[in-house]
Amino acid sequence: MKFGVIAGTSSGRNITDFLDSYGIEYSIHIKKGYIPSEGNKITGEVSYFFSAGKKVGVCVGKKRYFYDYIIDLSHPFALQIKQKMNVLAPYKILRYLRKQTGYPNSFYGPSTMFFSLCGLGYTRILSLLGYKGTYNFITTLKNFDTPDRYFIISRSIQPVSFGVNYKFDPDLLFDRSWFDSILENHNIQAVLIKDSGKEGMTEEKIRYFSQKNKPVFMLKAPANNHATIFDSLETLKKDILQKVMKHEKP
Repeated sequence: MKFGVIAGTSSGRNITDFLDSYGIEYSIHIKKGYIPSEGNKITGEVSYFFSAGKKVGVCVGKKRYFYDYIIDLSHPFALQIKQKMNVLAPYKILRYLRKQTGYPNSFYGPSTMFFSLCGLGYTRILSLLGYKGTYNFITTLKNFDTPDRYFIISRSIQPVSFGVNYKFDPDLLFDRSWFDSILENHNIQAVLIKDSGKEGMTEEKIRYFSQKNKPVFMLKAPANNHATIFDSLETLKKDILQKVMKHEKP
């Protein structure tokens, strides 16, 4: 039995360590920029998925890979990869779904977030939305307002060509000294974050910026439940072991 792991987060490292400990065969499909220790098992970013009889297929460029199940550990905001999986049977996708953060000032799209922020007159902004989220926010800004009025600092793996952009280190989710420096030196009025759950230290970020009297605007990802959903990594591990044992039973 072989699993295809869609990774890119600390959860990915957790599960691949678990698979290694039980000698379970797997390969990793991962977005460029997130490089775990299992370098020899990385097969590249997914072009598309396809059904292949009792197997599920993954296409990476011109190469094809076949698995018994897909383990989806992608970020909650990795919406494109989740949409691509919709061609597969839901029971073939084992998806870990992070628990959402309960925070009232939340939005499901950059447009509503922008209009709320704009209505309050904030123009000096720290964006922790990542490349895609910041890009979408800036696109909305350019469609409805004068960009020159805004000063935006962002942090992402890919550079954002607007304002001031810093390289994001996935191992530094909560960099207090960097936050302190940005707030002190740039007169930031509001902070944009993603609901990345406990793993993304979302509550810690909200608490920190609230203590600094900086309004926080949080972007939520719409749920994609086209999968077998697990609300904890432990229940996911148990399910994987049960599937392996059933497969190997004579």
